[in-house]
Amino acid sequence: MSWQDREHSPLLQEETLSEYPFIQYVNDGSTLEPREATGGFAMPTDQVEGLGAAPHGATGHTLIFSNGDSNAVAFTDWLRFAPLATRFAWVKDDNRLDSFVEGARGKLQALGYVETEQGFAGPVMLTVKGMASKDLSQALREHRQAVRKATQGQAPSAFFTVLLHAGEPTLRGSKQKSRATPIQRSDDFDPDRDYVGDELADIIEAEWETYKQWAAAWQHNPGPNGDGELAGADAPVDDVVSPPVDVADASPAPEHIKRLLTALLRGKGLAPDAITATLDGLTASAAQALLEELKRS
Repeated sequence: MSWQDREHSPLLQEETLSEYPFIQYVNDGSTLEPREATGGFAMPTDQVEGLGAAPHGATGHTLIFSNGDSNAVAFTDWLRFAPLATRFAWVKDDNRLDSFVEGARGKLQALGYVETEQGFAGPVMLTVKGMASKDLSQALREHRQAVRKATQGQAPSAFFTVLLHAGEPTLRGSKQKSRATPIQRSDDFDPDRDYVGDELADIIEAEWETYKQWAAAWQHNPGPNGDGELAGADAPVDDVVSPPVDVADASPAPEHIKRLLTALLRGKGLAPDAITATLDGLTASAAQALLEELKRS
């Protein structure tokens, strides 16, 4: 049997999970040429070529590193993004760690489809570090809550886009302050307008297990850093960020928690299909957050 007969090996699928094109968040617009008033979303030109399109509204810039090196990027201060999954790791000395150690920085990646001039393209990884990881985590949490409220729990948040944009630059850091641009989410959400469409929704459903494998790839799996970022492209803000609640544990929600959530959602009047959609693929940390939210309401 030839090696060509094994082209559909599941090992190949696992090996290529980290090879999605990436967009990197840049904290400071002064590292760009032409200079920008805020930071934003930068996609290296080779990653644009890999994806086949640039984010909608992006224009050509040069990202200049602290050591004087540079890289051509497509830059935009806003991004329409359909988030699928997230993963978080502590990083120090160019290594991804199994747990936090002194001096480590948080790194969050969100996998999703991005709006381009030609429609949605992806999956693509959005990489953020330091305080920006907390911003993005909060924005995605608010997106899920907005979808749940607008659809009465009848559709998953992955079927809808969130508009992320650069906020007003500020000084951040507990020890040495650095200029940084927070990531913010537009709260103008309309489920009919922001629905990704049946064609992409079908793809998302068909590929859901692959997205979950990607999210789980960093769990208890330390190794070299470098996935989805340009080395040295953005000096981290001097702040230690705790793991975002929704990505600290990507393991499936325990069955007893799911049963409790089912009972609470049923008490809120949700239909069985809506409850199933809400709980499908729910992680342990997301389930705990939903449980707390339901108890408060």
